[in-house]
Amino acid sequence: MGQIITKFFNYFYTLNFAQDLSGEEQIEWFNVLNLAGRRVPEIQMKLTRLQIKRLDFYK
Repeated sequence: MGQIITKFFNYFYTLNFAQDLSGEEQIEWFNVLNLAGRRVPEIQMKLTRLQIKRLDFYK
């Protein structure tokens, strides 16, 4: 778990604010803008979706 937290806090994030996009459309644009063709592991996407819903998975 500590390794995940360390990786999470050492990652450089890019914030793009989108208006009038569904959650799935936002994730699609995240993939286009930030990943340069690499896939985010499914577990990271699930944790991110939980965090969007204000569920802190580190507590």
